[in-house]
Amino acid sequence: MDAYAFELFIGDLWERRGWTTSVSQASNDAGIDVVATKNDPFNQKCVIQVKRYGPTTTVGSPDIQQYASLKQQDSETDTVIVVTTNRFTSQARDRAAELNVKLINGEKLIALIDEEDAYDLVEKHLDTTEFGSPHQTDFSHDRQQPAVDEQVKKILKRNALADISPDVYLGFIVIGTVAWSIGLLLGLIGISGGFVGNAVSVVSINSWLVFPFALYYEAARMAQATEWSPRGMLYAIGGVIPFVNAIVGGYYLFRRRQTCLAEENEELLFTDVSEWQDRLRRI
Repeated sequence: MDAYAFELFIGDLWERRGWTTSVSQASNDAGIDVVATKNDPFNQKCVIQVKRYGPTTTVGSPDIQQYASLKQQDSETDTVIVVTTNRFTSQARDRAAELNVKLINGEKLIALIDEEDAYDLVEKHLDTTEFGSPHQTDFSHDRQQPAVDEQVKKILKRNALADISPDVYLGFIVIGTVAWSIGLLLGLIGISGGFVGNAVSVVSINSWLVFPFALYYEAARMAQATEWSPRGMLYAIGGVIPFVNAIVGGYYLFRRRQTCLAEENEELLFTDVSEWQDRLRRI
């Protein structure tokens, strides 16, 4: 469903929960997507901001800071709720606790749908959503894939690498880092040639062709999905320099893992080696 249909769905879901709701017009919501009121057991009013995000986009603490101010727009508002189809960063959860903003992530949203048996509402808004309809909204207010993605695609032009999954790029970074690290180690201890040396050389040279692009593109994904904003161009430049790229790749992977752990972004962690190996084989 499109962004506005999702707002209508949230309004209907809260009505199913016993609230009276009104959904703002798509073109003029002043930051408030849904207003919900209830008179039983006492008068209550909450404003709901919905963020229909994809699987790699999280809601960060700046968003929570912004939405917390919605309560100040109406003195009768008791609660501010932020609903997302994905998840909140750890910083966002901490900020929400400080500002008394209630958070509902994708898992909690599914639990609410189960609890209210509201799959009919899901189907209702899926069926009525058509691209080009009056409800279709401008997605510019949502966090989009960074412009750097477009730059990467221009660099790659019609190259097949432009269609590679970001997870596969991560696989190339891991393989390249390991291969160049082994090569650097073998060079330092004076071992060259032989089966091991030749195998490492082949893997290193092949991964080197993709390594800079992989760092650049994967850094763009992290900038979009987390609050870390790695400088993809600097990592890409480091990825071009033989043996230095082993240090650059290792540092990038370390920072990436620390960021994912801090924000509890498990889906971005490298937890299943066989998964990206299968993807590499398919390519």
